[in-house]
Formats: sequence, structure tokens, C-alpha cells
Amino acid sequence: TDDMRFTSNSLYAEATQKLDGGDNLHAGLRMTRDEADDLRTGKTTSNSSDNQWLTSAFARYEQQLNSNTRSYIGLGYTERAADYWERTRNPAATSNMMTGAASTFDLNPEQTTQLDIGMVYSSTDIKASVSAFYAHHNDYILIEKLSMFATDARNIRATTLGTEADLSWRFAPNWTSTGTLAWVYGENDSEDRALGQMPAPEMRLGLNYAQGKWSAGGLWRGVAQQSRVAVNQGNIVGQDIGETGAYSVFSLHAGYQMMENLLVTAGIDNLFDRHYAEHISRNGATVAGYETTTRINEPGRNLWLKAQLSF
Repeated sequence: TDDMRFTSNSLYAEATQKLDGGDNLHAGLRMTRDEADDLRTGKTTSNSSDNQWLTSAFARYEQQLNSNTRSYIGLGYTERAADYWERTRNPAATSNMMTGAASTFDLNPEQTTQLDIGMVYSSTDIKASVSAFYAHHNDYILIEKLSMFATDARNIRATTLGTEADLSWRFAPNWTSTGTLAWVYGENDSEDRALGQMPAPEMRLGLNYAQGKWSAGGLWRGVAQQSRVAVNQGNIVGQDIGETGAYSVFSLHAGYQMMENLLVTAGIDNLFDRHYAEHISRNGATVAGYETTTRINEPGRNLWLKAQLSF
């Protein structure tokens, strides 16, 4: 039985202007006519339509600092209408007064303005990049679990920001080291609290060896504690259920190129059999009456073997 109908028509244009010294200027614009029809019965918005003109645009300037280094700065704005799953998150009638939205078919489109800056370096032995972003969200679509049987969707104001850096360094003919660092922060400005479903700070360090047909390496992943949480709030994928402890995991892998088109690899993930769970993870099966109150742990020590055949 059809319960909703969606129609979307868009026009997109992009232009690039090459400047002196290898610099570039990019800009783009997208106009979308988004329509949603509520075909359900017994709802406050039954037989109604939600028609929106959605606008998205960006501008990005890239500067060639020297032969190895390039920097960029970009500003973007986007509007996104609620999808099917967000529109069906209607609370039970007795729970409507808890957060206001009588029907999620009345959700406003999300409006996000984001600033991005970064720098990329590339040479024979070293590749590195660093980037950062700051975003302000008007009418951010927040999902909140009201009870075991009712989940609400409503608009709030929010701010997100973060940074990421990565480095790859071939310090010897057969040896390469890698490292990445990522940090994200989210704030629910409407309620002056943490924004749900934000990942914890994470670092990865790797060491790889390659000689002829053989390759091997190790990877250490460390994740900090995530104590900034919004219990029962998040997005359509999942909601926070509490704080998540810090953990670190070490893994090993090795490979052999048996033929030109056949690569065999093997490895051990979570070598020391650590007990841990991801903060950003699906809450479990969506079964009415069964509420997830504990995290789903990741696998312990895990041995794997893989063959890749290319044609």
C-alpha cells in the first residue's frame, strides 16, 4: 500500500575559472523542486502535500603555493528536505506534547552553511593533508526516541566543526609509515547540549613494508572516550544510548602477489582481543517492544584470508 509519494526535479550548473600560477576558482548552483505527498490515512497531514524549492550553492578557491603544496578554502550552502524515514517518525499521540511536532510531515528542510579550509602536500616520499570545517545548521532534523514505541523528528539549530590530518612517509626504500587524526564536535544550539551521534576523537598509526611480491604491515587505532552525548537523540540511523569508553586496537596483515592478477592477503584484526564497542553504531533491529540499552561489541581477535583476482 502506497503511503507516500516523492518527486524531485533539479537543475545543476558548475563553472571553473583557471587563474594565474595554477590557481583555480570553482562555483556551482543547484535548484531543486521537491514534492512529497502524504498518502496515509488517519494522520493529521493525510492527503496533504509538502512542496519546496531547495537551493544549494558553493564557491571554492584553490591556490598553488608551490610545486608540492596546494591550499583551498570553500563556502557552501545546502537545503535538504526530510526523507521518507524521517517523515514516518511520528510519536504516539500521547507523546506529541513532549517535543512539539504533531506530525513529522511538517518538518522544515535542513539548511546548512559550511566553511572548509585545507592544505595538501605531495612529494616523492611524503604525502600529507590537513583540513577543517565549520558548519551552522538551521532546522537540523533531530531524531529523538520518546519511548519504547514512539520516536519523534523535529527541527533544531545546531553547530558542527572538526578537523582531520593524515600523513604518509616513505622513510626507506621498502618502508612507509602512515598516520591520521580526526576530531569532530557537535552542539545542539536550541537546547544548549551536545548533538547526538558525534564520533569520538580518533588516531591511527601504521607501518608497512613492501619487497618484490611480498608486503606486510601493522595498524594501531586509538579512540578516545566519548562523554559528550545526548541520550535518546541522534539521527535516522541511530541515537545515543550513553557514553562510550576509550579503546585501542592493533592489527597485522601480510600479502603475496602469486601471479600478476592474483593477490593473496591474510591478517589478524584486534590482535590482543580487546573488548570494545563503537560509539557510532546501529542501535540494533527496529523491533517494536525491544529497546536497545547496551552497545553491540565489535569482534574480538579475528583471523582472515582473502584472494583478489583481477581480469
